[in-house]
Parts: sequence; C-alpha cells; structure tokens
Amino acid sequence: MPIVNRATLQTGAHLALFRARIVFQGSQGLGLFTLYDVAADGQRFLLSVPPEDPSPPIMVVFNWPTALAR
Repeated sequence: MPIVNRATLQTGAHLALFRARIVFQGSQGLGLFTLYDVAADGQRFLLSVPPEDPSPPIMVVFNWPTALAR
C-alpha cells in the first residue's frame, strides 16, 4: 500500500503484490516464526511454501526380522 502522507503516516489502498500458497502448520500458526523473509535491499521475498506434488510418507518398520520369520 502506498504512503499518501509521510507526516501523519496515512496509507493508500492495499495492493496485492503476488499470490503464494502458504500453509500454516504447528507452531508456525502461533506466530513463533514467519514463513517469509524480505531481502535486505527490499527487492525480493523468500517464501516457505509446500511442494506442488508432495512425496509419499516414509514407512519405518521396527523388528522386521521377526516378521520375516513368520
């Protein structure tokens, strides 16, 4: 949103810069840390977004030798 009057800090209408898929999970939704950062020069953003096609979950099998003996 543009600054209309710097002396009294009046702002103009909101302006969307871009669209992003941001998913809030766990402590992220509590605001304990942000899901984005701005470059020091103010020209770029770094966003934490989920992948388009997430990998399948990893399955860990404990005590698998016992299962083989059956």
